[in-house]
Amino acid sequence: MSPLLKEYLRQRVVIVTTSGECFTATLEGFDRSTNLVLADIRDRFASQDGPVLSSVQVLRGSEVVLVGLYEPAEGEEARAALLGAKAAAIHDTKNKVDNEHLIWKAVGEATRHKTTKRRKVGE
Repeated sequence: MSPLLKEYLRQRVVIVTTSGECFTATLEGFDRSTNLVLADIRDRFASQDGPVLSSVQVLRGSEVVLVGLYEPAEGEEARAALLGAKAAAIHDTKNKVDNEHLIWKAVGEATRHKTTKRRKVGE
């Protein structure tokens, strides 16, 4: 996703996080891990004249679900004020496996035994 963000630099964007929060902000920078530098951050469902949540913030790429260009629709602010909606939490976007190191150890041992040629004693 990172190369595509270049088109959104210095523009208002919508950000959805893994915690289900939705913000609008000005995209000031990013890196290949989708870590975002944001300015003038506001709640997406509050009016755009509402309070600024943060003037500058760095958002980790692991917390980002979606980034898109902000294009307000006609009458959107009035509808959004009535909604006050918040999406359900997504928790985390990383795959976590309990005892993953043991699984990879077993895979390594199984592969090693298949590829190792065994010689008979006395050859």
